[in-house]
Amino acid sequence: MMDILVFLSTYSYRIISLGTFLIGLVCGILGSFLYTRRQSLLSDVIGHASTLGVMAAFLISSIVFGVDGRSLIVLVVGSVIAALLAVLLSDWIARSTPLGDDATMAVMLALFYGGGLVLLRVIIHGKYPGKGGISSALLGSATSLTIADVITIAILSLLCLLIVTMFRKEFTSFCFDRQFSHVLGFSSSVLTPLLLSSMVVAVVLGVKAVGLILMVAFTIVPPATARQWTNRFGSMVVLSGLIGGLSSVLGTWLSVSLGNVPTGPVIVLILTGFLLLSLLVSPQRSVVVQRIKRSRKRRELRKAILSHVRNAR
Repeated sequence: MMDILVFLSTYSYRIISLGTFLIGLVCGILGSFLYTRRQSLLSDVIGHASTLGVMAAFLISSIVFGVDGRSLIVLVVGSVIAALLAVLLSDWIARSTPLGDDATMAVMLALFYGGGLVLLRVIIHGKYPGKGGISSALLGSATSLTIADVITIAILSLLCLLIVTMFRKEFTSFCFDRQFSHVLGFSSSVLTPLLLSSMVVAVVLGVKAVGLILMVAFTIVPPATARQWTNRFGSMVVLSGLIGGLSSVLGTWLSVSLGNVPTGPVIVLILTGFLLLSLLVSPQRSVVVQRIKRSRKRRELRKAILSHVRNAR
């Protein structure tokens, strides 16, 4: 297995690691807001719906414009359009019909993902240049990233981080208490599309490096892990981003070291390992600490009851 210091000292691998780090960082930060709003599953809708956008963008760019359909900017544009359409439709249907949020998201996920798989079959059985690598969008491969891809990831990541920085207070109040946010004068008709658009861009950045199917883990697991270590939202956002970014770098290193292994699944396993470790050893919210506290309270309650019974006699 390649030493991680050698891995990071190699220029090409260092560039790839930068790309995956930015993906994990931005998804971890923006995922904290969805986690707080209890809409983490929305990232799953984004990832699956983006499949339709990726395949449609590949076909349109190859047939109509005659350009490389595997270019990251082409795939990101298609993914953003499809994912935004799915998210906004899901939000509108949930508000306008008796269907709940979960049922609406499940319908949108199945509809857009099914359409994407149909287009994937069309691409596989058609004569399109570069079609051999398009299926990797489902699981991802960090080694397929080019310098142009990493530059695109960096620019869009900085844009997402700039939006979060500028609207930090508005997003925070909106996620914790929507009514209070309205009292302060923050419009949900503006904040909802802005937050969801940023989330969509963050998720689809991982289309080539991580794959669309597993991007849901990048927006759910880091904030869930960070929540075990802090009770402050600001600290949770920063820690979530760091967990996502560092896990992505470790996953990329392992994926390259092990050979022909998709990057996405390896990173997800590392993220899950951090979550399980946090559930066990975090000082305030770990499973072990909670069991110890409950056992202590039972003993204290038992002593109080026995003492009361003795005094009554």
